[in-house]
Amino acid sequence: MGDGLNAPQADSATDSKTRGGRSPEKQKGRMENKPQMPDKHLALAIITTLLCCLPTGIVAIIKATKVESLYHAGDYAGAEKASKEAKGWSLIGLWIAVAGWVVYILAMVIGVASLSY
Repeated sequence: MGDGLNAPQADSATDSKTRGGRSPEKQKGRMENKPQMPDKHLALAIITTLLCCLPTGIVAIIKATKVESLYHAGDYAGAEKASKEAKGWSLIGLWIAVAGWVVYILAMVIGVASLSY
């Protein structure tokens, strides 16, 4: 019995604390203290470019592609700003397209209504 084979094993949390380190849970939390990556809104930017308004869509795509690189570079505020700008430019393009369609439909209705039979 004195050979040490039946000696109680220390659990890993206690063992890491006795070695002068933190518990694995605390170490993991300390290393992963990054905020969540903001949404890139890339799909919305592409849809805006293809279907709505080319100039604002291109700007939105440029902003959307910057989100990930800024985030991985550690510029979290810059990534958040680029994400908001990508969404903003996409929505501006969508609203321009909606306004254009409304004006087009109104012009058609007024044109047809002005025809005299």
